[in-house]
Amino acid sequence: MQNEVHRDIGRHDAQIDQLQRQVETLHADMRNVLGQLQKISSTLAEARGGWRVLLAVGGLASVLGAGLVKVVSFLFGR
Repeated sequence: MQNEVHRDIGRHDAQIDQLQRQVETLHADMRNVLGQLQKISSTLAEARGGWRVLLAVGGLASVLGAGLVKVVSFLFGR
């Protein structure tokens, strides 16, 4: 009877050790993912400003182009 109890305790100890190793691995993976998410977030923050500038330049070019077409059509229009 006691041998069975000792065997069960030993088996449970081995299972607990295995679970602890798996939890440590998961924690390491989560730290890695968190670091990657922070890099992605900073890249997106930088890109947001770049997109705003690009849209502003595009909008300004559109306004200037439309104004130029209007002036040319007014001067040389039919």
